[in-house]
Amino acid sequence: MYQSLCKILASLPSSTQVFGGHEYTVKNLRFAMTVEPENERIKQKLNWAEQQRKENKPTVPSTIQDELESNPFMRVDRLELKVDLVGHNSPVHVLGEIRQMKDNWKG
Repeated sequence: MYQSLCKILASLPSSTQVFGGHEYTVKNLRFAMTVEPENERIKQKLNWAEQQRKENKPTVPSTIQDELESNPFMRVDRLELKVDLVGHNSPVHVLGEIRQMKDNWKG
């Protein structure tokens, strides 16, 4: 998962469009807020996505740049996530912790 998200996808041009298979942007951003509650980009994107859905509009596509700014699974190299979540330097370990958090999240 780390290789796919953080190495392969993250290496694509920042303007590359990302199409999710389902409309789950709002739910994913709500989870992202539990991981990074101070991340202003997540807050902004969540507000935008909620408004889009209220108007019955899609929230896709996203871009690689958007994902790098708001998707915790693509942000595991960030020092603050490593320290705050698991106190560990391995991004692979941090990714595993975030995956476990998401699996157990009831949001």
